Amino acid sequence: GDMTVRLMNGTNKRMDELSTEDWVLAANDLTMEYVRVESWLHRVSTQEAEFNEFATEDGRTIKLTDKHYIFQGDCSRVDTGPIRAHLLPRAAVSADSV
Repeated sequence: GDMTVRLMNGTNKRMDELSTEDWVLAANDLTMEYVRVESWLHRVSTQEAEFNEFATEDGRTIKLTDKHYIFQGDCSRVDTGPIRAHLLPRAAVSADSV
């Protein structure tokens, strides 16, 4: 719940504070775009869970439950400039396999 997403107005908002009226930055096949939050696949605010925390070399982190999907890919192009969304890996893996 304490991870953040980018909103259309340029601010960041915690996941546990999102509403169905918010527009968040997301990737589609060719680019990044803002999409409206329509629902949650599984949101139980009172449920406790264990999270995997991944840290990147630039100090950013992401927290995911074991079965949450994440795209795993080759990071050799980091710092080489923008990468088009259609070149990103399309196969998601569960966080517990990373």
